[in-house]
Amino acid sequence: MKALPVILVGGLALTGCSATETPAAEKNFALEYTTHAEGDALGDAVNTGADVLGKNAVTAAAQLSSLGLVNSTVDISSTNADKKQSAELTLKGITAESITTAKKSSAEYIAGILTQWQGGDTSKTEEQFWADESVKTYFAAYPGVALVEALPALSESEGAHTATFSPRLIDVLKSNNATVTLTVPGSASVTGSPAGVTVSGHEVSIDPAQLKAGESIAVSYHDPAPVMSWWLSAVLWVLGIIVTVLLIMIALAPRRRD
Repeated sequence: MKALPVILVGGLALTGCSATETPAAEKNFALEYTTHAEGDALGDAVNTGADVLGKNAVTAAAQLSSLGLVNSTVDISSTNADKKQSAELTLKGITAESITTAKKSSAEYIAGILTQWQGGDTSKTEEQFWADESVKTYFAAYPGVALVEALPALSESEGAHTATFSPRLIDVLKSNNATVTLTVPGSASVTGSPAGVTVSGHEVSIDPAQLKAGESIAVSYHDPAPVMSWWLSAVLWVLGIIVTVLLIMIALAPRRRD
Protein backbone atom coordinates (compact mmCIF):
# COMPACT_ATOMS: atom_id res chain seq x y z
CA MET A 1 0.00 0.00 0.00
CA LYS A 2 2.82 2.40 0.82
CA ALA A 3 4.21 2.04 -2.71
CA LEU A 4 0.87 2.87 -4.38
CA PRO A 5 1.32 6.67 -4.40
CA VAL A 6 4.78 6.29 -5.95
CA ILE A 7 3.42 3.96 -8.64
CA LEU A 8 0.58 6.38 -9.43
CA VAL A 9 2.86 9.39 -9.69
CA GLY A 10 5.40 7.51 -11.82
CA GLY A 11 2.73 6.29 -14.22
CA LEU A 12 1.28 9.78 -14.43
CA ALA A 13 4.69 11.23 -15.29
CA LEU A 14 5.10 8.73 -18.14
CA THR A 15 1.64 9.61 -19.43
CA GLY A 16 2.45 13.30 -19.28
CA CYS A 17 5.46 12.87 -21.56
CA SER A 18 3.11 12.22 -24.48
CA ALA A 19 0.16 14.32 -23.36
CA THR A 20 1.32 17.83 -24.12
CA GLU A 21 0.11 19.77 -27.15
CA THR A 22 1.14 22.94 -28.93
CA PRO A 23 -1.73 25.37 -29.57
CA ALA A 24 -2.23 25.96 -33.29
CA ALA A 25 -1.01 29.45 -34.18
CA GLU A 26 -3.82 30.07 -36.65
CA LYS A 27 -6.44 29.37 -33.97
CA ASN A 28 -4.99 31.95 -31.59
CA PHE A 29 -4.46 34.65 -34.21
CA ALA A 30 -7.00 37.48 -33.95
CA LEU A 31 -7.24 40.81 -35.74
CA GLU A 32 -9.53 43.72 -34.98
CA TYR A 33 -10.18 46.81 -37.11
CA THR A 34 -12.18 49.84 -36.02
CA THR A 35 -13.08 52.73 -38.32
CA HIS A 36 -14.87 55.91 -37.35
CA ALA A 37 -16.57 58.92 -38.96
CA GLU A 38 -18.74 61.73 -37.61
CA GLY A 39 -21.26 64.10 -39.16
CA ASP A 40 -23.89 66.68 -38.19
CA ALA A 41 -26.67 64.21 -38.88
CA LEU A 42 -27.04 60.47 -39.20
CA GLY A 43 -27.20 60.64 -42.99
CA ASP A 44 -24.15 62.89 -42.98
CA ALA A 45 -22.11 60.36 -41.00
CA VAL A 46 -23.15 57.33 -42.99
CA ASN A 47 -23.23 58.80 -46.49
CA THR A 48 -20.89 61.80 -46.63
CA GLY A 49 -18.50 61.35 -43.72
CA ALA A 50 -14.76 61.91 -44.00
CA ASP A 51 -13.69 58.28 -44.38
CA VAL A 52 -14.89 55.63 -46.80
CA LEU A 53 -15.48 52.80 -44.35
CA GLY A 54 -17.17 55.04 -41.82
CA LYS A 55 -19.59 56.60 -44.26
CA ASN A 56 -20.33 53.24 -45.89
CA ALA A 57 -20.21 51.10 -42.75
CA VAL A 58 -23.30 49.04 -43.55
CA THR A 59 -22.15 48.42 -47.13
CA ALA A 60 -18.66 47.52 -45.92
CA ALA A 61 -20.01 45.02 -43.40
CA ALA A 62 -22.08 43.28 -46.07
CA GLN A 63 -19.14 43.11 -48.48
CA LEU A 64 -16.79 41.81 -45.82
CA SER A 65 -19.24 39.08 -44.87
CA SER A 66 -19.51 38.01 -48.52
CA LEU A 67 -15.70 37.80 -48.67
CA GLY A 68 -15.52 35.52 -45.66
CA LEU A 69 -15.11 37.97 -42.76
CA VAL A 70 -18.37 37.21 -41.00
CA ASN A 71 -17.53 38.75 -37.62
CA SER A 72 -18.13 42.35 -38.73
CA THR A 73 -20.44 44.56 -36.70
CA VAL A 74 -21.72 48.07 -37.32
CA ASP A 75 -22.56 50.60 -34.63
CA ILE A 76 -24.29 53.87 -35.54
CA SER A 77 -25.15 56.03 -32.58
CA SER A 78 -25.61 59.58 -31.32
CA THR A 79 -22.54 61.03 -29.61
CA ASN A 80 -23.85 64.20 -28.00
CA ALA A 81 -26.86 66.39 -27.35
CA ASP A 82 -26.25 68.38 -30.54
CA LYS A 83 -27.25 65.31 -32.51
CA LYS A 84 -23.76 64.68 -33.77
CA GLN A 85 -23.73 61.19 -35.20
CA SER A 86 -20.98 58.64 -35.58
CA ALA A 87 -20.68 55.62 -37.82
CA GLU A 88 -18.29 52.89 -36.75
CA LEU A 89 -17.34 49.60 -38.35
CA THR A 90 -15.69 47.09 -36.04
CA LEU A 91 -14.27 43.77 -37.17
CA LYS A 92 -13.42 41.41 -34.34
CA GLY A 93 -11.75 38.03 -34.21
CA ILE A 94 -10.46 37.86 -37.78
CA THR A 95 -8.49 34.61 -37.96
CA ALA A 96 -5.57 33.60 -40.14
CA GLU A 97 -7.90 31.23 -41.97
CA SER A 98 -10.49 33.93 -42.70
CA ILE A 99 -7.75 36.27 -43.97
CA THR A 100 -6.66 33.62 -46.48
CA THR A 101 -10.26 33.08 -47.61
CA ALA A 102 -11.07 36.79 -47.91
CA LYS A 103 -7.86 37.66 -49.73
CA LYS A 104 -8.50 34.92 -52.28
CA SER A 105 -12.02 36.20 -52.95
CA SER A 106 -10.84 39.81 -53.13
CA ALA A 107 -7.93 38.96 -55.43
CA GLU A 108 -10.26 37.31 -57.93
CA TYR A 109 -12.53 40.35 -57.94
CA ILE A 110 -9.68 42.86 -58.25
CA ALA A 111 -8.01 40.84 -61.02
CA GLY A 112 -11.12 41.27 -63.14
CA ILE A 113 -11.22 45.03 -62.55
CA LEU A 114 -7.49 45.31 -63.27
CA THR A 115 -7.90 43.51 -66.59
CA GLN A 116 -10.69 45.89 -67.60
CA TRP A 117 -8.59 48.89 -66.57
CA GLN A 118 -5.59 47.71 -68.60
CA GLY A 119 -7.77 47.28 -71.66
CA GLY A 120 -5.26 44.91 -73.22
CA ASP A 121 -2.27 47.15 -72.48
CA THR A 122 -0.20 44.95 -70.15
CA SER A 123 2.46 47.67 -69.78
CA LYS A 124 0.07 49.40 -67.39
CA THR A 125 1.24 48.14 -63.98
CA GLU A 126 -0.67 47.24 -60.85
CA GLU A 127 1.02 50.13 -59.02
CA GLN A 128 -0.39 52.52 -61.62
CA PHE A 129 -3.77 50.87 -61.24
CA TRP A 130 -3.97 51.60 -57.51
CA ALA A 131 -2.63 55.14 -57.98
CA ASP A 132 -5.23 56.00 -60.64
CA GLU A 133 -7.78 58.49 -59.27
CA SER A 134 -10.60 56.87 -61.23
CA VAL A 135 -9.75 53.53 -59.60
CA LYS A 136 -9.76 55.12 -56.15
CA THR A 137 -13.17 56.62 -56.87
CA TYR A 138 -14.44 53.27 -58.10
CA PHE A 139 -13.29 51.41 -55.00
CA ALA A 140 -14.86 54.04 -52.76
CA ALA A 141 -18.08 52.16 -53.47
CA TYR A 142 -16.43 48.92 -52.33
CA PRO A 143 -15.09 49.72 -48.84
CA GLY A 144 -15.15 46.06 -47.82
CA VAL A 145 -12.83 45.11 -50.66
CA ALA A 146 -10.58 48.05 -49.75
CA LEU A 147 -10.22 46.80 -46.19
CA VAL A 148 -9.49 43.24 -47.27
CA GLU A 149 -6.63 44.73 -49.29
CA ALA A 150 -5.37 46.11 -45.97
CA LEU A 151 -5.28 42.69 -44.31
CA PRO A 152 -1.68 41.64 -43.58
CA ALA A 153 0.19 39.11 -45.69
CA LEU A 154 0.86 36.01 -43.58
CA SER A 155 3.96 33.82 -43.82
CA GLU A 156 5.50 31.00 -41.77
CA SER A 157 8.88 29.32 -41.63
CA GLU A 158 9.93 26.68 -39.08
CA GLY A 159 7.58 27.89 -36.37
CA ALA A 160 8.31 31.59 -36.96
CA HIS A 161 5.27 33.56 -38.17
CA THR A 162 5.10 37.02 -39.71
CA ALA A 163 2.15 39.29 -40.47
CA THR A 164 3.24 42.05 -42.84
CA PHE A 165 1.33 45.26 -43.51
CA SER A 166 2.78 46.65 -46.76
CA PRO A 167 3.05 50.40 -47.54
CA ARG A 168 0.14 50.31 -49.98
CA LEU A 169 -2.02 48.49 -47.48
CA ILE A 170 -1.12 50.99 -44.78
CA ASP A 171 -2.26 53.75 -47.14
CA VAL A 172 -5.61 51.98 -47.32
CA LEU A 173 -5.81 51.99 -43.53
CA LYS A 174 -4.96 55.68 -43.40
CA SER A 175 -7.55 56.63 -45.97
CA ASN A 176 -10.18 54.68 -44.05
CA ASN A 177 -9.31 56.06 -40.61
CA ALA A 178 -8.81 52.54 -39.29
CA THR A 179 -7.04 51.54 -36.10
CA VAL A 180 -5.77 47.98 -35.83
CA THR A 181 -5.26 45.57 -32.94
CA LEU A 182 -3.45 42.30 -33.64
CA THR A 183 -3.35 39.50 -31.04
CA VAL A 184 -1.02 36.54 -31.58
CA PRO A 185 -0.41 33.33 -29.57
CA GLY A 186 3.30 33.94 -28.99
CA SER A 187 5.10 37.04 -27.74
CA ALA A 188 4.97 39.64 -30.51
CA SER A 189 7.80 41.75 -31.86
CA VAL A 190 7.93 44.44 -34.54
CA THR A 191 10.89 45.18 -36.79
CA GLY A 192 12.36 48.56 -35.86
CA SER A 193 10.45 51.01 -33.68
CA PRO A 194 7.87 52.57 -35.99
CA ALA A 195 5.78 55.43 -34.63
CA GLY A 196 2.15 54.51 -34.15
CA VAL A 197 2.89 50.88 -33.28
CA THR A 198 2.61 49.69 -29.68
CA VAL A 199 3.59 46.19 -28.56
CA SER A 200 2.39 44.73 -25.27
CA GLY A 201 3.02 41.01 -24.79
CA HIS A 202 0.77 39.20 -27.26
CA GLU A 203 -0.93 42.35 -28.53
CA VAL A 204 0.11 44.87 -31.18
CA SER A 205 -1.80 48.12 -31.71
CA ILE A 206 -1.34 50.09 -34.92
CA ASP A 207 -2.45 53.67 -35.54
CA PRO A 208 -1.88 54.17 -39.29
CA ALA A 209 -2.26 57.94 -38.96
CA GLN A 210 1.13 58.07 -37.23
CA LEU A 211 2.97 55.85 -39.70
CA LYS A 212 5.40 57.31 -42.21
CA ALA A 213 4.65 57.25 -45.93
CA GLY A 214 6.04 54.13 -47.61
CA GLU A 215 6.54 52.36 -44.29
CA SER A 216 5.79 48.68 -43.85
CA ILE A 217 5.02 46.92 -40.57
CA ALA A 218 6.19 43.35 -39.91
CA VAL A 219 4.83 41.68 -36.77
CA SER A 220 6.63 38.45 -35.86
CA TYR A 221 5.91 35.72 -33.32
CA HIS A 222 6.80 32.08 -32.69
CA ASP A 223 4.61 29.08 -32.03
CA PRO A 224 3.68 29.00 -28.35
CA ALA A 225 5.41 26.48 -26.07
CA PRO A 226 3.67 23.11 -25.62
CA VAL A 227 1.03 23.07 -22.91
CA MET A 228 -0.55 20.29 -20.93
CA SER A 229 -3.62 18.70 -22.50
CA TRP A 230 -6.90 19.54 -20.79
CA TRP A 231 -7.66 15.89 -20.08
CA LEU A 232 -4.27 15.35 -18.44
CA SER A 233 -4.84 18.39 -16.26
CA ALA A 234 -8.16 16.87 -15.12
CA VAL A 235 -6.50 13.51 -14.43
CA LEU A 236 -3.82 15.25 -12.37
CA TRP A 237 -6.45 16.86 -10.16
CA VAL A 238 -8.26 13.56 -9.60
CA LEU A 239 -5.11 11.55 -8.94
CA GLY A 240 -3.77 14.31 -6.72
CA ILE A 241 -6.82 13.99 -4.52
CA ILE A 242 -6.56 10.18 -4.50
CA VAL A 243 -2.85 10.26 -3.61
CA THR A 244 -3.49 12.78 -0.84
CA VAL A 245 -6.25 10.61 0.66
CA LEU A 246 -4.05 7.50 0.47
CA LEU A 247 -1.13 9.27 2.16
CA ILE A 248 -3.42 10.43 4.95
CA MET A 249 -4.82 6.90 5.36
CA ILE A 250 -1.30 5.46 5.51
CA ALA A 251 -0.20 8.05 8.04
CA LEU A 252 -3.21 7.43 10.27
CA ALA A 253 -3.33 3.64 9.95
CA PRO A 254 -2.43 1.82 13.20
CA ARG A 255 0.97 0.19 13.07
CA ARG A 256 1.44 -3.51 13.83
CA ARG A 257 3.46 -4.45 16.82
CA ASP A 258 6.19 -7.00 16.29
